Amino acid sequence: MRVFEETNMMEYLNRVKSSCQNEILGSKQNAVGFWQALDKLVAESEMVIDRPKGSRHPRYPDIVYQVDYGYLKGTTSMDGGGIDVWKGTRGNPAVDTVICIVDLVKRDSEIIGLFLLI
Repeated sequence: MRVFEETNMMEYLNRVKSSCQNEILGSKQNAVGFWQALDKLVAESEMVIDRPKGSRHPRYPDIVYQVDYGYLKGTTSMDGGGIDVWKGTRGNPAVDTVICIVDLVKRDSEIIGLFLLI
């Protein structure tokens, strides 16, 4: 297993971040289209809430969900399940955030979910 010095890891993460931003956003026009496409995906998909607000994580019972958590039925994410969603509590339903996780131990990354302001 290769061990990175802190500065090298930060440089690597900054390159990954920059690459992701360039790939996804490109230009302002593409950025608007990206968020509109996500809103459309959510609007056209059934949201299944399998961990309601206040419930505990099945493997880590000390973690209590502060918002509803579930997935979009009929979609597929990198782990083979549906696209994860966290359902917020504000008005105007819209996708607000896409979460990208980088696991330095497993040396992989994945987009794990959408945060909805509903």
